[in-house]
Amino acid sequence: MVDQPESHLASGQDLAAENAADIAALRRALEAAEQRLDERGRFLATMSHELREPMNGVLGMARLLRDTPLDAEQGGYVDAVIGSAEALITLINDILDLSRIDAGQFALNPVDFALGPFFERLAILFERRATAKGIGFALELGPDLPEIARGDPGRLRQIVTNLVTNGIKFTSQGGVRLEVRPTAAAEGRLGLELRIADTGIGIPPECRDLLFSPFGQADQSTARLYGGSGLGLMIAQRLAGLMNGRIRLEASSAEGTVFAVSLELEPPQETAQRRTRAAIAGCRLLIADDQPRSAQVTADLARLWGVEVRTAASAAEAFTVLQESADRGAPFDFAIIDRALPDQRGDTLGPRIRAIPALAALKLLLTVAAGVRGDAAAVQGMGFDAYLQKPVTASTLLDGLQQLHGADGGGELVTVHSVGERRGRPLRLLIADDNPVNCRLAGIMLERAGHAVATVVNGAEAVERVASEPFDAVLMDVQMPVMGGLEATRRIRALADPSRAGVPIIAITANAMQGDDADCYAAGMTGYVTKPIDRAALLETIDRLTA
Repeated sequence: MVDQPESHLASGQDLAAENAADIAALRRALEAAEQRLDERGRFLATMSHELREPMNGVLGMARLLRDTPLDAEQGGYVDAVIGSAEALITLINDILDLSRIDAGQFALNPVDFALGPFFERLAILFERRATAKGIGFALELGPDLPEIARGDPGRLRQIVTNLVTNGIKFTSQGGVRLEVRPTAAAEGRLGLELRIADTGIGIPPECRDLLFSPFGQADQSTARLYGGSGLGLMIAQRLAGLMNGRIRLEASSAEGTVFAVSLELEPPQETAQRRTRAAIAGCRLLIADDQPRSAQVTADLARLWGVEVRTAASAAEAFTVLQESADRGAPFDFAIIDRALPDQRGDTLGPRIRAIPALAALKLLLTVAAGVRGDAAAVQGMGFDAYLQKPVTASTLLDGLQQLHGADGGGELVTVHSVGERRGRPLRLLIADDNPVNCRLAGIMLERAGHAVATVVNGAEAVERVASEPFDAVLMDVQMPVMGGLEATRRIRALADPSRAGVPIIAITANAMQGDDADCYAAGMTGYVTKPIDRAALLETIDRLTA
């Protein structure tokens, strides 16, 4: 009995030793797991850069080639290259996004943005894709939708695009409809409800559990017939979760499928600055469109800008109204004419209108549901001043009218692209990139937008040029020989001249992993654009940082 306490003591010591060994083993396992995550993160970052760098050159140059004179056969080849490259970069993005979400290395970047124009811009893309397939697309925005909200528009766009393009892909007859409505949300939040309905092939009940799983397709024959990796819906569901929402399959049958998306956004932090409308206030506008809703939306927008509006439902009525206004000595300033008028094509009115001397100052805008190669030149030859694809966003219409107001006839045809390029003043920009193809690509994009461009091939040269010459902004690649973009940025920020040290510096990089942008901002950069370069995103970033 005397030895019993010693026996208990020995047992306790053994148990403590075993626990300590278990804790040490667990610690080693956690450290090994963290090391594997770090290694996977570094591998993904490297692969992201190495894949995006050449893809930027392939996709960018192919798009530029498409804008040059090509015959039908050559145009078909280029379109095939662009389509394949876009499919590849989509797959790369999906795999990287999924890996980052699973590794917990994914965060949203909230900003204030206008909901209506956001969905209208997406609708232009969706309508073109649907029209090319011979089906319809419709966007319906709730009348009480908030004007401005705070959220991550890039990730919201990803969710909507995944669902709508899936609907287009699996629909051969009928069409796809996107409805956007406000809904209830937690206190201090803005709720958003989206419904995406298509008239496609539907989803069999036994396959619905696979929809939000990795590489999930209804079945393998579907994947072979329609293409795609099946990652899109899973990523969209994960992104919706990050926005305190979810995606659910509301209905599906042989007549089509309906997905519903619930999300939560935040109220805006600041009131958005309103674009000036003084230039066209008091002008007179004729809208010739036989679609009542389309004509009404355009008319309501124009009236908000102080424009006097009249509508016509046919080519004959439009021509009569314009001629009568000229006879009265009160001609219209603008006429927006839809090509698909019921009695005759709207573009055929151009020569007839231009034959009336009293309407010489009238600015003619043609709207079309879908354009074809060579359309713009033909339209300008028929006397039109602008060529816009429907649906026309409010900002594009306003900028187009302002651009045409007071302009002399016979100038450059106004299009969606030219409207975007003319926003902002001409700038002097420096591009630092050691890849000659990517450097040339960015230069062409910026020069076509009216900016002057200088180039260097490493960070050290960028520092020297900024120290000796004035620039409005610097586009800085991150990975360069001699001196990388981060170190070059730090040295520019340390320059003695405040006007040189404070120049906006935008990272133009193939690095797209979570945290890469934080490294750039920590070094002193003020903007971040990933490769392959999206022309609109690049110009928008430059305009915003140099405003």
